[in-house]
Amino acid sequence: MRHTTAADVRLKRIPRYVFCFLTIFPVLLMLFSLPFLDELAEFNFQRNVSKSMSLYNLTEKKYDDSNRRRLIEQISLFNKEQKVKNEEIFGTLNNYSLVIVIQVNIRLHYLRYLIRSLGQAQDIDKALLVFSHDFFDENINHLVNSIKFCKFIQIFYPHSIQLYPNVFPGQGLKDCPRNSTKDEAIQMGCLNAFNSDRNGNYRNPQLCQAKHHWWWKANRVFDLASLQSYKGLVLFLEEDNYVLKDFIHVLKLMEEITKYSCRHCKLLAMASNSNTEAYYKAAMQTSKVAITDRFSNYGMVFNRSVWKEIIKCKYSFCFYDDYNFDFSFRNVFLSCMKESHFLVLYAARVFHLGAW
Repeated sequence: MRHTTAADVRLKRIPRYVFCFLTIFPVLLMLFSLPFLDELAEFNFQRNVSKSMSLYNLTEKKYDDSNRRRLIEQISLFNKEQKVKNEEIFGTLNNYSLVIVIQVNIRLHYLRYLIRSLGQAQDIDKALLVFSHDFFDENINHLVNSIKFCKFIQIFYPHSIQLYPNVFPGQGLKDCPRNSTKDEAIQMGCLNAFNSDRNGNYRNPQLCQAKHHWWWKANRVFDLASLQSYKGLVLFLEEDNYVLKDFIHVLKLMEEITKYSCRHCKLLAMASNSNTEAYYKAAMQTSKVAITDRFSNYGMVFNRSVWKEIIKCKYSFCFYDDYNFDFSFRNVFLSCMKESHFLVLYAARVFHLGAW
């Protein structure tokens, strides 16, 4: 694997499925190699804590129909209001800012770690956090509303299982049990007996909700009133991610690279999908990024113009037989946006705590 310069990248086409490592010019080398020993030690502590903790179980209230209708109305009002908190302190959004979208389910302890890491990040006061929830919970709302280090907004997925537990997208009375065989499903006469997935399983509402929520969230974010004129970068995180202090600074450097050496790159990623342990260790040992067509869903970043291209490929996402968003999103680039390449950071600045 040969190291190439930025000039080399401009002069020749990068072959598919081959990493072409880009050596950053000296000032970037210096900035990428700043000491992060204390922070990496803190991250390692959080990772070990996450290993030993059981998942935080939120006990869902047993709503009757009237209470559920009130919750639906309340969520609808939240989404219509589009209230940006702390905007009077940190000012309005501009194209030099960063929008960070966080998909939130129910794992409160992971979300605490993510918010803590965001609060320690350099230049976070210039960012807008968008928390997209598919579960309405007072404890989670209290945690989010305790944020004082930047402006933020909450949006709520209006088609969640919490709101519709007994009809689609929840588990309807006539839906086939997930682990039923096809013969069993036909014998039961359930509605989707002839529509199992490629592995022979039937729909699991909790798993499918992540994909439905992701697509709704992405559409919703670019339609928010506060983002109507925003053309800058949008970073997509999940509740069980963890960021390093310089992630915004490094992201801005990656953006500069795309302007001069990777104009064909549609998506930036702040970590690779490869062995995360190895990428954690590499954070102090390398200053490289990679231009590649290997998709990574860790810390995905793109702007409005790329989103418009993705929207045109909606069928590649929505009809791909996968319950989660990441493989479906990868299919968009494999089957529809085929000439796309990605700029992937070798020394990760976003980590996935939930996998450990």
